[in-house]
Amino acid sequence: MSIAIRQGQRYFKLGYSTEVNSPDESTLVLPAPTMRIAIDLMINNIQLRTTNYDNVVSQIATRFTKFWQMAKYDVAVEISDDSCSSFTIACKDTIFAQAPANAFPTTRTQHLTLSCLARDSSEIEFEQLMQAWDYLLVSWYVQMESRQPCIFSVAGRKFIELNLFWTRKFIEILQIEVGYEWGGLAQLADIVRTKYTVLQSCVEHRHGAGSRDMRERFEGKGVVGPYLLRLIETADD
Repeated sequence: MSIAIRQGQRYFKLGYSTEVNSPDESTLVLPAPTMRIAIDLMINNIQLRTTNYDNVVSQIATRFTKFWQMAKYDVAVEISDDSCSSFTIACKDTIFAQAPANAFPTTRTQHLTLSCLARDSSEIEFEQLMQAWDYLLVSWYVQMESRQPCIFSVAGRKFIELNLFWTRKFIEILQIEVGYEWGGLAQLADIVRTKYTVLQSCVEHRHGAGSRDMRERFEGKGVVGPYLLRLIETADD
C-alpha cells in the first residue's frame, strides 16, 4: 500500500507493508521481542545507502529514534553495507516480553519506502524533504495505530503496560495462576482503539468534548503527557 503527496513539481511517496504471522489481519497483533522497521530512502529512483550517501543516511536514521523510544521501545539503529535497506530501526519490546509463546500473532518486520521525485534534485531542500516524509509517516501511523494498537499507540502501550503491572500485583496477592493477565489483553486493546488513539482524540476534540477525561489527556494529566506527533525529528527538536 502507499500514500503520496505533491508539492509544486516535487512528488513524495510512502510505500509500506507489514509481516504478520497470522492470516487474519483483524486478530490482535503484538510486536515481536525485537521488531525491525526496514526503511528505504529513494530520491529520483536512486536508493540512499551507506555506499553512496553515508553521512546523509546516518543523519536521517538518527532522527527516527525519538518517536519509537517514546512508544516504550528500546531502540537501536542498524546501518550496514550488506543490508538491502537504507537503514533499519530495531525496536526491542519489553511490555509484552512475558506473553505466552505463540499465544498471539506477532509482527517482526515493518517495511517502509520513502521516495521523492523532482525534475532537478538540487531543488530538494533537506529539511523540506524531512517534513514531507514525516507528513506521510504520520498519515501511515494514524492508520496503523487503530489497526495494531499494541504495537503503535504511544498512549495505548503505556495504558496497557500500567494495567498489566497492576494485574500482576493482584495475581501475586490472590495467588492466581500465572498468565492470567493476558486473558484481558484483547479488551485492553479495544479500549485503546476507542479512547487513546490519536484519531479518536482528534474526533472527540473536534466535536467539542469537554469531559474531564479529554482535558486530562490533552493537558498531560492522563496516561501520558502531551507529545508532538512527529516520526522524524526536525532540526528544531
